[in-house]
Amino acid sequence: LIELLIFAAIFSGAAIIFITLLVSTPQVQVRQSAAAEVQQQSRFLLQTIQRYVETASLIDMDPNVASSGVRFRMSDQNQDHVAIYVENEQAFLRVVNVPLGTTTTSTLTNTAVKVTDMKFIKRVHPPARPSVEVAFTMEFNTVNLKRQFSDALQTTVVQVNAATFDSD
Repeated sequence: LIELLIFAAIFSGAAIIFITLLVSTPQVQVRQSAAAEVQQQSRFLLQTIQRYVETASLIDMDPNVASSGVRFRMSDQNQDHVAIYVENEQAFLRVVNVPLGTTTTSTLTNTAVKVTDMKFIKRVHPPARPSVEVAFTMEFNTVNLKRQFSDALQTTVVQVNAATFDSD
C-alpha cells in the first residue's frame, strides 16, 4: 500500500509538471510570434526612414519642432516630394512625381501592428549636415492579453546627401 501511495505521488507530480509544460509552451510561442512581427516591422520602418533621410536633398520641416510626419525633397525627378507619416495607427509613404503629376501612397506597416506616438524632429548642427530624430512605439494589434507586445524605438539619422546650388 505504501509503494502504491509513493508511486501515485511521483506519477501525480510528473503529470503536473508535464501538463504545465504543455500549457506554457504554446503561450510562449504566441508571445514570441507577436514580438517577432513587431520587431520585423519596426526594423523595416526604421530602414525606410533611414534610406530617405540619408538620400534626401532637403528635409522639409522646421528645425527643433516635433512633428508626426516628415517630408523630403529628393534629387530624383520620379520622387520629387516624399512624405512619411502615421494615420489611423499605420505608417504610410507618399511619393509625389511632379513631372507626371502622380501621387502614390503605400503602407509601410500592415494591420498586424499599430504605430503610436511617432515623432520626427529635425536637428540642425552647422556646419554639419542636418539630422532627424525618430521616435515611435509599435504594438502588436490584438486584444488578447497573452499576445500583447510593444516596442519603443528611438534613433537619429544624419542626412548624407544635400542639395547643391550654384550661384546662378
